[in-house]
Amino acid sequence: MGVRTQQDRARDRARHMVHQLAHDDYDGLADSTKEVVIDGAAERELLYPVLLEVTDASARMIKAQVTGPEPGTAFVLDLDGPDGTDVDVDRLPPALRALLRGILAWLEGHHDDAYFQLSLAAGDRSVRGRLDALLHGLLCMFSLLEGQKSRAHAPLWLVAP
Repeated sequence: MGVRTQQDRARDRARHMVHQLAHDDYDGLADSTKEVVIDGAAERELLYPVLLEVTDASARMIKAQVTGPEPGTAFVLDLDGPDGTDVDVDRLPPALRALLRGILAWLEGHHDDAYFQLSLAAGDRSVRGRLDALLHGLLCMFSLLEGQKSRAHAPLWLVAP
């Protein structure tokens, strides 16, 4: 077997965590997330590439759900709190805000801005912030993957056995 790139490792990690979500393996998911969000953990350097792969996969599946987006189409987040009230993205914790802005930037084709936003999320000083961004990204990708239309447009690395 050849040398595995960081992208391969990030994709494997993201696919494994989605598998854990799908099978309600929350103990396993806790261990998997701990390995990439805690400073000094063995796989800490994978958080940024995992967020990047999650962002790319989510954007692909979102675009697949939009019928024929015209050039210049703007994507907008409509965030609701647990009680159904609107949530202002600027009031979200910094890492989560950066993740969501990164996904929007990726959807709009502004990849340099997305890279910057995802680096902010991955580099958040608090473990809780990094965990929040990772889990929201995974849940977004997982819920999109569960949609019938999205699975056909999911990246091969995500749906391959």
